[in-house]
Formats: sequence, C-alpha cells, structure tokens
Amino acid sequence: MLRSTERILVSHAGVLPRPEGLQRLFDAGPRERAAFDAALPGGVADVVARQVAAGVDIVNDGEVSKRGPSRRPTRGTSTSGSSGRT
Repeated sequence: MLRSTERILVSHAGVLPRPEGLQRLFDAGPRERAAFDAALPGGVADVVARQVAAGVDIVNDGEVSKRGPSRRPTRGTSTSGSSGRT
C-alpha cells in the first residue's frame, strides 16, 4: 500500500471513459465481443497511463472492462481543486 507523510495521496473513485476505439467495439455489441476482449488489455493500459500522466498516485482500471448501463460515466463530470502535485 502506498503511503506518504509529505502529502495526501490522490486517487479517484468510479468510472473513467473508455478509450475511443474500445468504446466503439463495446457499442458494436456481441458481434465484436472477441475484438473487444482482445483490445481490452491495451485499453486498460491506456486508462492507467492517463491517470499516471495526470498525477494520480493510486491508479486503477477505471472500470473500463465492466459491462452494463451503469458503467457509463456522466458527461460533464469534472474534478475541482489543485491541478498539480505538491
């Protein structure tokens, strides 16, 4: 487990948008299931890389592999607060 005595470590909770290509495969439904499954590891790696680039300390898969209507993020969701690491 990551710990810091210098600052509060940053994470997020909930759903992150899927990479565009992965979302297209998901939206195509069952006929593209094999292609979606093959592209999923790369999609997860992309989501994790974007979190690292944004300065998130404790990353996760952003639920990109989850299926179902409750998985979709709400447009306009944003974060507030500091824009950088201290």
